[in-house]
Amino acid sequence: RRGEQENKGKRTYTHALANGGVAAICGYLGWILPSHELLFQHMLAASFASAMADTLSSELGNIYGSRYWIILSWKAEEKGKDGVISWEGSLAGVAGSFVVAIVYALLTDWSLAILWIGIAGILGGIFDSVLCATVERKGYIGNGTVNFLNTAFAALLLLFL
Repeated sequence: RRGEQENKGKRTYTHALANGGVAAICGYLGWILPSHELLFQHMLAASFASAMADTLSSELGNIYGSRYWIILSWKAEEKGKDGVISWEGSLAGVAGSFVVAIVYALLTDWSLAILWIGIAGILGGIFDSVLCATVERKGYIGNGTVNFLNTAFAALLLLFL
């Protein structure tokens, strides 16, 4: 959010790199390592699922949320602050993660990977909120770094799933 506010609501190339950089890396690795192409495609989809979960939970949670709390302590908190979540936003994030997984399945093939992509995306979104509540809130890293890390977390989680 800070990056948007600093640029008067406009996103910059850093936002694209933060949300799509891991997917680009996975795509490149699948291209240069064709024997592992399917794995890297799944990791790419998981990174997008995490970015979608984060975006929908943040944006729709701020619009439709009724109660807000910080993810680590469950104490009531003002909406829009780093690491603050709502049930409505969280459910939107879950739905967004599985929408990405289903679209991926429609474009490739239906397999158990859909479930793992959706779960990795959800956990990446949760990881995002934890990072926001800790290191971003304290000013150690910015939102772009948080977004890159949550998509990397989801991709790596899929690798292990």
